[in-house]
Amino acid sequence: MEQKSIADYDTKSQDILQKLKELYKDQIKYIGANPEENVFIWTKEYLKVWIIQIYNRKFPDTPKFFFFATSGNFTKDEIILKDLRESTNIYSIQRNIFDVKKTIQSLIANNLLPKNLNIVESSIYNMTNSIKMGGFLSDESLNFPAENFADNEAKAIDNNLSKSSNDFFNLDKRIFFAKKYDFDNIIKVVDNKHFEARLDDCLWAYNKEKWFLAASGLGSVMEELLILSVMNFSNANKKMIKSLGHTPTLSNYLAALRQKPVEMDMTQERYIRCIFELRNCTNHYSSGFTTKSITDELLLGLRNLYDEFYVKSLEYVK
Repeated sequence: MEQKSIADYDTKSQDILQKLKELYKDQIKYIGANPEENVFIWTKEYLKVWIIQIYNRKFPDTPKFFFFATSGNFTKDEIILKDLRESTNIYSIQRNIFDVKKTIQSLIANNLLPKNLNIVESSIYNMTNSIKMGGFLSDESLNFPAENFADNEAKAIDNNLSKSSNDFFNLDKRIFFAKKYDFDNIIKVVDNKHFEARLDDCLWAYNKEKWFLAASGLGSVMEELLILSVMNFSNANKKMIKSLGHTPTLSNYLAALRQKPVEMDMTQERYIRCIFELRNCTNHYSSGFTTKSITDELLLGLRNLYDEFYVKSLEYVK
């Protein structure tokens, strides 16, 4: 019986991609997380999804299907459906056919996949059984790799956050904040050494449970982010930068952001006022729990200012 080729589904590839991401987000919700918090990789950046079909010498009527995703500077999600059966009946590939990672390495070594792939390890999945049980690229079969992808990321996050406080600061750089608030990406996008140094100081203070220092510093970091945002927006309206004056205060930032092209609404203004008031609520004599809670809110505030204003200001950078 003639086998189906994954390449024949190219015309449905965007539907498959959309369904995979939908199932991925559904699993995040099932886990108990919020897909909009940018903790999981496919919610914070675009990925290229690969589903490849490989010859199976031991069971020729049952080809292998492998799923994985790659990251890069993509401007949108992409999907590649690749039928490699005619090229994969060779010993160097067949000897590792039951090990997905080793098979992918063999495919790269045999120039069947690009050499510079930045593979997201948590995404790697053997789809062979899910296709046998759920049908060829059916919604049911796509559910398995999508769930596995989200589950693997959740386990990695749990493992990192379950480390003792003594180990916490020795994790990969800002692992907690990189996962929860995606500060590594913020630092990369803002690309300002002064901003990065200030934020790093705040995160160091947070890790050391120096809540007052962290909260005080975050106030300065938020102000700097607002200044950088206004500077970008001012390419469309020079009056905005003039509104800041020489020593800007909260009133100056708000006055600038009320102008075009931003025209901040009252809800946004109230939010900014609230997070700056929170900064003023911390002092050396606050209880540890209270001050930590406030500092957590300021971290979220910084993330929201970045999303609401700085990211949008990039449209006006010349």
